[in-house]
Amino acid sequence: MRIGKNLPKFRLFTMALFFAVSLLIKVTKFHNYFGINRADPEVKVVALTYEDGPYPPYTNQLLDILDRYQVKATFFEIGRNIEKHPEIVKMIVARGDELANHSYSHKSHLPCGSRRNII
Repeated sequence: MRIGKNLPKFRLFTMALFFAVSLLIKVTKFHNYFGINRADPEVKVVALTYEDGPYPPYTNQLLDILDRYQVKATFFEIGRNIEKHPEIVKMIVARGDELANHSYSHKSHLPCGSRRNII
């Protein structure tokens, strides 16, 4: 089955699923089961996220800066990079930051194939 042929149906299904889960989280305590954190809408907050890591030395430098200012962040990590740098992931968890999956390989999803073609 080719995804291109069924892409409109897939998009519709994905949007419906996202809406259903969002509604479920909003009207129930469902979010507590999965450890999903929600901010108080009356309080102004900023969520810091870092994607595609861990990637030394940049992730290490970022952790140092976050420690200096006592700031927490969410790290969306790539499976291949986690396998290469498990010690950095252990540091992220030890600091008390949020750790999330950002796929195993994170192939380019750009319609033209690569970033080089955009420029």
